[in-house]
Order: sequence, then structure tokens, then C-alpha cells
Amino acid sequence: MRNLPANLRIAIVCILTSLSGHASAEQWPTRVVKFVVPFSAGGTTDILGRLMAQRLSEEYGQQFVVENKGGAGGNIGTDAVAKAAPDGYTFVVGTRDRTSSISFCTRTSRSTA
Repeated sequence: MRNLPANLRIAIVCILTSLSGHASAEQWPTRVVKFVVPFSAGGTTDILGRLMAQRLSEEYGQQFVVENKGGAGGNIGTDAVAKAAPDGYTFVVGTRDRTSSISFCTRTSRSTA
């Protein structure tokens, strides 16, 4: 893992850390894990997602796939992940500024009070 770029190492550590509580209940992953990239294929985010998926597939012996769902400045793919089953098998690969600002820009996340 030493020869991987710093961004990729940080992303892998973040993903594995967030899943550490889930792993104690059962062996993870038991099926395909999906990384949704909310941008078109070929960009930096797509390449990062594919590098992470390849490395994690090798590490866990389970398939990690990348699905590009571009459009609306990243909102379509991010929304799809937000609506996915909360089972630890669907992740969004994106930038911090994109994912943190989406909640302020979408109508469904605003309080009606």
C-alpha cells in the first residue's frame, strides 16, 4: 500500500474505518460492493474510484464495481446512493465540497418547520 498515491491511501483508510463496526457482526463483503461516481467516466473522481475498487477487490477477494451516474453537477449519483439500502454495499465516490453542499441545495433536505 506504500506505493499508492496519498489520496488513494486516505480514501481506502476512510472506507475501511467506517466499516470496522460492520465487519465484527459478519464477514464483509459477502457480495458485490458498488462505488457510485456521480460524474462521467474518465475524470479524476472516476479514476480514483476505479483504483480503490481494484485495490479493495484484490484485498477482500470480492468484486468492487464502479458505476458512473453523472448529471446535475453530481446530484443524480449522490441522490441514488442516499436512497440505496443502508446495508454497507453502496458508496459514493466524490469530493467533500460536493457531498456536503448538496444537502443545502436540494428541496427534500430542507426542514418544513
